[in-house]
Amino acid sequence: MNKNNEPLKLILEKINELIKTKTRIIVAIDGMSGSGKTTIAEMISKYLTATVIHMDDFFLRSQQRTKERLQTPGGNIDVERLLDEVVIPIFNGEQFTYKPFDCHTMTFKEEKLITPANIVILEGSYSCHPKLYSYCDLHVFLHIDRITQIKRILLRNGYDKTTEFINKWIPLENQYFRHFNISEKCELSFHM
Repeated sequence: MNKNNEPLKLILEKINELIKTKTRIIVAIDGMSGSGKTTIAEMISKYLTATVIHMDDFFLRSQQRTKERLQTPGGNIDVERLLDEVVIPIFNGEQFTYKPFDCHTMTFKEEKLITPANIVILEGSYSCHPKLYSYCDLHVFLHIDRITQIKRILLRNGYDKTTEFINKWIPLENQYFRHFNISEKCELSFHM
C-alpha cells in the first residue's frame, strides 16, 4: 500500500480495531457516484477476508419505481429486500442466498449463496440508509468533486448513461445525502 492510499489505511485500521472486540462486523461504504466505493471495497477485501455486498444488486424493480417511492429520500433502493435477504441473516451469523437485480436488463441474475466472512462490506450509495444504519459497525462516506465525478461516470458508463446519472440518479443520491445528513453520521469521511 502506498502513501496515496491514506483513506484505505485508515479504514483498515478501524476495521482491525473493531474485529478485536466483535465476532462479525458490517462496514457500510456510502458516497457519491464515481467516488471509488467499489474500488475501496475491493481493496479492503484484498487485505482482509471480507464478503462484499453491492448495493447496486438491490435497486428497485420496474413495478417498484413509483413516483412516490422515487420522491422519498433513499427510496430508490429495495432496502426491505436487502434487510430480509442479506442484512438480517448476516447480523444473525447465517448463510444466505439472494438474487442480484440487474438494473440494465431489469431482471434478476442467478442466485448467489453466501457464507459471510467475519467482515462484511455493504458497498454503494444508500448503504448508510437509516433502515440499515444500526446494523453496521462502521460507516464510511466518500466525497468527490463534480468534475472528477462526471469524468469517471463518463468513462465507466458512456455518454447516454452519464446524462441519465446527471439528470436522475445523482439528484436522487444528493437528496438522500442531504435529507439524512449521511456524511455527518459516518465515523470516517474522505474526499477522493
